[in-house]
Parts: sequence; C-alpha cells; structure tokens
Amino acid sequence: MVYFIEIIYLIVMRVLYLKEDLEDALKNLSAYFKCDMDK
Repeated sequence: MVYFIEIIYLIVMRVLYLKEDLEDALKNLSAYFKCDMDK
C-alpha cells in the first residue's frame, strides 16, 4: 500500500512540475485556435 502511495506522489509531483510548461503550451494553443476561429 505504501508503494502505491509513493507512485501517486511521484505522479502528482511530475504533474505539478509539468503544469507550468503545460500552461504556456495551452496559451499558445488557445491563441492559435482563436486565429483559426476568426477566419
């Protein structure tokens, strides 16, 4: 059970670490889609 909790902890830490990069990527994507929508 402890092993399972450790896996979840590692996944959460990785997600939090990647979150900043993902937010930048989403901003770029949303800007790209807005340009598409305006056409």
